[in-house]
Amino acid sequence: MLKRYFLGLRSRPVLRSAKIKAYRCATAYTVTQAPEQETLLQAEKYDAIQIAMEKKRKYDFDKLRKPRLRKTPKTNALLPEGSNEEILDIEVANLLSKVFMTESSPTVTETHQENDQHKAAFNRRPQYKKPTELGQEVELEIVELSSTGDGLAYNEAKDHVFVIPFTLPGDRVLAKPWTWSGDYTLADFVQVLRPSSSREGVTPPCPYFAKCSGCQFQMLPYEKQLEHKRQILQGAFRNFSGLRPEQMPEIEPTMGSPLQYGYRTKLTPHFDGPRTVNRKRMPWEGVPEIGFNMKGKRKVLDIEKCPIGTDILQVGLRIERKKVVDNLETYTNGATILLRESTQRLFETANENGTPADTSADMSQASSTIPSDVNDQDLQSTNFQTFSTSTTHETPSIKLKYSTHTDLKTYISDNEAQASEYITTTINPTTTPPTTATYHFTNFAGSFFQNNNSILGPFTSYIYEKCIPKSQSPKTLKYLLDAYSGSGLFTLTLSTHFTSSLGIDIDPRAIKTARSNAERNNITNAGFIDADASALFADVPYPADQTVVVIDPPRKGCDREFLKQLRRYGPKRVIYVSCNVHTQARDVGILVSGFRRDFKGRYTGDDSVRIDEKWEEDGLCRYEIESLRGFDFFPQTGHVEGVCVLNRVDG
Repeated sequence: MLKRYFLGLRSRPVLRSAKIKAYRCATAYTVTQAPEQETLLQAEKYDAIQIAMEKKRKYDFDKLRKPRLRKTPKTNALLPEGSNEEILDIEVANLLSKVFMTESSPTVTETHQENDQHKAAFNRRPQYKKPTELGQEVELEIVELSSTGDGLAYNEAKDHVFVIPFTLPGDRVLAKPWTWSGDYTLADFVQVLRPSSSREGVTPPCPYFAKCSGCQFQMLPYEKQLEHKRQILQGAFRNFSGLRPEQMPEIEPTMGSPLQYGYRTKLTPHFDGPRTVNRKRMPWEGVPEIGFNMKGKRKVLDIEKCPIGTDILQVGLRIERKKVVDNLETYTNGATILLRESTQRLFETANENGTPADTSADMSQASSTIPSDVNDQDLQSTNFQTFSTSTTHETPSIKLKYSTHTDLKTYISDNEAQASEYITTTINPTTTPPTTATYHFTNFAGSFFQNNNSILGPFTSYIYEKCIPKSQSPKTLKYLLDAYSGSGLFTLTLSTHFTSSLGIDIDPRAIKTARSNAERNNITNAGFIDADASALFADVPYPADQTVVVIDPPRKGCDREFLKQLRRYGPKRVIYVSCNVHTQARDVGILVSGFRRDFKGRYTGDDSVRIDEKWEEDGLCRYEIESLRGFDFFPQTGHVEGVCVLNRVDG
């Protein structure tokens, strides 16, 4: 209560000094009550929970003491954002430069000097005008598949590129241009005139495919999807990291998802509100379209079933659509519908009172009570429980019976409700069978959590294996810092590797959930702080030589200050996880080669460009890439998750 009073109030400047003095007295009293904290940093064993409390107290006090200035938005000025526009600009320019360089110098050799000369000549070429009338259908031959999931095609003069979704190299298609930007024109897909050989044997199961903006690759065999996502990762580091080929390791094959359909545990269909006339909402003219956006249009496509969603979400989608129809007059605007899967696990062994055992009991010992060999072959029966679509709208459920337990699947439509997930991580693959641990996570249904549970086990097992190099004996990496920890996915699943683990996230609700998850799984060596990620490196409690840092930022990547503080701290090992491999490549380039600017003033990792003296300071560590691999969290789409492992360069 004392802390809430001093930190929660917005005091006037006149009262600021008195407030700070009072808070200093309060925190000093707390410290004197716990004298063992004075020797915390010198202790052989670091108590993560106590460290988290102390760092949170210091973070709150520093924030209180800081002058209240006008807020300015935090931006990654001059840092590439990895947007679709940037990706297309680069890939279209590369495609056009191939033609330009071939025509200007057919015998060109692949040397850096000659390649730079031809690129410079290409950049000085005349600017092209609009190649064709918008809205006029045109036949095109697809020559390349971009990292955005769209097909690329030349015009007849091969001096302009068309970008067409739902197409593959080798397709002859009919397309309708609708807008253009510089060297490329965006066009709507109309139909395939001559299919590519890559389409053979594949029939998209979704009736909305090629209209809905959700999926791009349902017409492509899954093996080729994985190979293309490996090429996306390769292109991202080639175009955004600024690193030389010799600084890059060979990219490992993309890890596929065990489920290619029926994997997504969260769907958010939506509908638009009634039309507005003279700034006044008109009455509903009928039931609105409920679904997802159409590709390339600001229009909702009515969708009754989404095949990439789990079975229970298909049931929930039908029920929630009916709710909207039955209660349409209560909506004055459009709305987004939340559908989140939640799992309750019941084991066959019963407690003394005869009821099924609850999975909330001691998950730290789950490896000895929950076998990891649960797969589709273990599935004995799947049946839908009865559910009602009457006005009471009883919650449906699907019961999945396995050899050792039963999973009860339900869905949640309330953002504030708690969803439940189970993740099994391999912690020792050398034993027979491999030793595993199963963790029980809960989180707010509307908050972020990975949406493909089928790949989370292999994914966390891979990162667990990469935390400690195989060559390291005896083990010297004892501590974990988890930036952007969320509800504790990595902090907790990696906890058995480390003596002490510390997670940080800006979202207080996520940190509250993470602490609850740690308690639920009986993990006592993990602490959490709700603060900005950059605060993680202020007065770091762990020795850098014995610390692993895991980074899992949002799509925009890390900001410059965070990267600078990370390099100044210099942990022995860094594992960078990202849902946007283009901003990941940008940040990894900075960790490898430092803050440098190219001729346009943009930051890059290329050693050949000039150093930015403001950021390239003495004492900042550099890293080298050990491994790079993609993970397919979203089959049938153009998205790929990247995991990059880096080691500090000593000396």
